[in-house]
Amino acid sequence: MIKFTFLQKYNHYLKQKNVYRMKAISRKMSDYMCEKITIKTDYIPLGQFIKLINIFDSGGMIKGYIQDVGVVVNREREHRRGKKLYPDDIIEIDDVGRFQVVKEAGT
Repeated sequence: MIKFTFLQKYNHYLKQKNVYRMKAISRKMSDYMCEKITIKTDYIPLGQFIKLINIFDSGGMIKGYIQDVGVVVNREREHRRGKKLYPDDIIEIDDVGRFQVVKEAGT
């Protein structure tokens, strides 16, 4: 049987506490980290937005992806290509990232 000293137990406790703190911090940071995509109009349809960020090869792939998998818009799963996205909307695409719609200044 291995006996641990108080110092060994305390060091183990501090490491565990720090690991949990780092996980909490990284989770919070990821909630706010978004790539900002600038638009010139008042809104942009979801299909056009995905085309703008250039993650699919064709419009047909975009259509199929939105219908089958969908994307998260403002924390709600969306399957409509024509969904209007307005400035400050947050779009999450699985395995790609988070994006925020931003209106171009001065227009």
